[in-house]
Amino acid sequence: MLILHHVHDLPLSGPQRGTADLCAGLRGLGWPTAAASLTGDGPARAYFESRGVPVHLVGGTGDSQFSLGWKLARLSRRIGATALHGHPDRIPSWIAGALTGRPVFVTFHRYGFDGPAIRLLTRLAAPLTAGFGAVSRRVRRYVVESVGVDARRVVHIPNGMDVDLFRPELFDRANCRAELGLSGDVPTLCYVGRLAPRKGLAIAIKALAGIDGLRLLLVGDGDYRTDLERLARCLGLGERLRFTGRLADPRPVYAACDAAVAIGRGESFNRGLVEPLLMGIPAVGLAQGGVPDVVPPDCWELLLPEYCVEALTAKLRDLLSRSAHYRAIAQRAAGHIRREFTMEAMIAAHDRLYRRVLLEGRPPAEEPVGWRPPRFPDAVDPDVTPELLPVEVIDEDGRTGDEQLD
Repeated sequence: MLILHHVHDLPLSGPQRGTADLCAGLRGLGWPTAAASLTGDGPARAYFESRGVPVHLVGGTGDSQFSLGWKLARLSRRIGATALHGHPDRIPSWIAGALTGRPVFVTFHRYGFDGPAIRLLTRLAAPLTAGFGAVSRRVRRYVVESVGVDARRVVHIPNGMDVDLFRPELFDRANCRAELGLSGDVPTLCYVGRLAPRKGLAIAIKALAGIDGLRLLLVGDGDYRTDLERLARCLGLGERLRFTGRLADPRPVYAACDAAVAIGRGESFNRGLVEPLLMGIPAVGLAQGGVPDVVPPDCWELLLPEYCVEALTAKLRDLLSRSAHYRAIAQRAAGHIRREFTMEAMIAAHDRLYRRVLLEGRPPAEEPVGWRPPRFPDAVDPDVTPELLPVEVIDEDGRTGDEQLD
């Protein structure tokens, strides 16, 4: 029995690493796996293959959803796949399943970005889908309550981390700071991830401008880098803000920094928050999505109720003035993550899902929507998350206006 897991593309990002680790773990439990990229090659291909997972390239960015589904079906037949598992592409998965008769699983890695048409299509296709996974309780509630999928078809499978890789004792802070060229004792904040619209980076840059004596490293790349660089120039941040580009290993960055910021909207898990916490440094996140589940209530002092410059600025000032207090909170949060969000737990949950559906013929889940975390005071967590919000910027002549930066 071969399970073909497919992703949209192959950047070397958290979701792709997680899917590769999942496939490798399932192979160890007796579930042969392979991976496919629907729209192209990328650096994550080498990571999959290093984990013993063969990767197939299916199509390109110009292919229609039907074309991708047809090509995925052809690959499934050629390699003898007995089931398909999409992360998170649904339409090609359904088309390939219909053309081949293979059972189809789909994992929801996020919420709030589906329009009415795709929600309706998901609801109509749900009876023909072997099972849905949801990476957080918030995502599962979205799939059941907002999309309208039968709760028995949706199972909560928390994201998992290789938590042993993220241990502060593996790195020497002074050496890491020297390697990154961080001179002196200037407090340093970091962000690791895509430079994308919904990640709150324009807000982070504006907050930086309002706090003297703070430095920010933006580790990653993306289409919004040019816009963010212009915003930084307009605010006169100079050497206080550094764009490092992509780094193969973010752990030395966390070890070198004093805190992290990861305030993206609609985050189902938020690796940019989880990784620095595991490394023992405070990380500021937004109280949306799966974040209040990943960060337990006694650590919610790390979270913001709203997505705005003023809230982040106030939180960062408080963090800098009470660094020991926030480090203690980060250590408590890290303990919770190490217990609840391991890679082994994620692999075991997929093993149970496949056994229930493929071997026992039972529905993926038997529980209702289930536990709801205590509500974070004043937090707003809509089911529709806009990709862009207008943010006031300053142009080269010193004028102000609204532009779709973040």
